[in-house]
Amino acid sequence: MGPARVVDRDPATGSARRRGQTGGMELIEHASRERLSREAAAERLRRLADELSRHNEVPFSREGMKYRVAVPDEVTFSLEVEVGDEKSEIEVEIEW
Repeated sequence: MGPARVVDRDPATGSARRRGQTGGMELIEHASRERLSREAAAERLRRLADELSRHNEVPFSREGMKYRVAVPDEVTFSLEVEVGDEKSEIEVEIEW
């Protein structure tokens, strides 16, 4: 399967929405958000890291379709940490 691209999220539903085509392939997004234990979140990150290092791609499913996003050898990695009185956040972004 060819590479998919993350583009846009419907602000009302949080679901993926289509936004045109690039090179004959429709642009799509897969976003998920759920409450997990810290340990379960760490396990998800380990699985993602494993997919990137061993398989050079990230698999996901959307609306019954399976996708694999090819990831090049070099990427831009960003790590953002926000600490507040009532809410804190760690955001990891990988882009190319």
